[in-house]
Amino acid sequence: MADQNPFNEQPNPFDNQEPNPFADTGAPDAGSAGGPSLSGTGTGDAFNPFYEGRQANPFSSQDSGSPYDGATTQAIQETGGGSAFSGGGGDAEAALKLKEKELEKRLAEVQRREKALASGGSTGGKEKNFPPYFPMVHHNIEEDIPQDKQHVVKHCFYCYLGILGCLLWNTIAVTAAMLTGDVGVASWLWCIIYCMAGVPGAWYLWYERLYEACKGDRALSFAFFFLAFSIHCVFVVWCALAPDLGNQSSTTGLFMTFEMMEEDTVIGVFYLIGCVAWGLEALFSVYVMKLTYRMFRGSGLDDKLQGEAIAAGAQASAAASRV
Repeated sequence: MADQNPFNEQPNPFDNQEPNPFADTGAPDAGSAGGPSLSGTGTGDAFNPFYEGRQANPFSSQDSGSPYDGATTQAIQETGGGSAFSGGGGDAEAALKLKEKELEKRLAEVQRREKALASGGSTGGKEKNFPPYFPMVHHNIEEDIPQDKQHVVKHCFYCYLGILGCLLWNTIAVTAAMLTGDVGVASWLWCIIYCMAGVPGAWYLWYERLYEACKGDRALSFAFFFLAFSIHCVFVVWCALAPDLGNQSSTTGLFMTFEMMEEDTVIGVFYLIGCVAWGLEALFSVYVMKLTYRMFRGSGLDDKLQGEAIAAGAQASAAASRV
């Protein structure tokens, strides 16, 4: 019995049972009747998406009759070429301009601070901001003074503004009296001296002393303040009374007001306003002195002042013994 080969008479699974649709079998031209059409335009054949004759790209700029061509191009042109995902070129440009403005502001602030540091002088490099229209010194109570001492410094500042107003009005009243012949030129000159020396003197002799003392808890600065402010209190009381001592007509005090009322009513009214101003300034100055002294004692700076005085005396005696 002959051996049987199990592979004989078996069908080959790789045998081409179906015709290859991609084989070149001499098919008729595309679009001819009965033949396969690779463009998908022939009858009875499948659609070929890779055929170049069909405009399958909706973004093509050629006139293919696609409903996406005209509308899509027009929408892109109207939005200025912006993208829905990028937010548009206009928004990016606006954000860039805003960033440039912020950088310019920062640069201007840095330049201003550099100029303030260069011309700071005695202000410690801080910006000069007082008086407002002609800055000469740095003055910022909220920034420089501790919060528990700010009310005392503010009251002292109001006192300084008060003496400033009194001196200015005193100058106006005495000048008017001189023009009408009620007072002499010497009285007017003394009035000018009071004003020219009193405005800066009050600032540097007692207000700035208190400002620096409260700023750094300097007991010695408090001592200088109390000395200078005591002289200030005596001066304003004298101006409020204007007794018949020396050249009292240079101030609009009480006694001078009575005299001016008898000679000239209009000038007398000027002197009366000045007299009231000097009286209020005197009362407020006494109140500021009391308020400052209470704060000085309450903060324990009086003991510190005694310690500094003892140390200064010891150093002076040691220096004298060496000589």
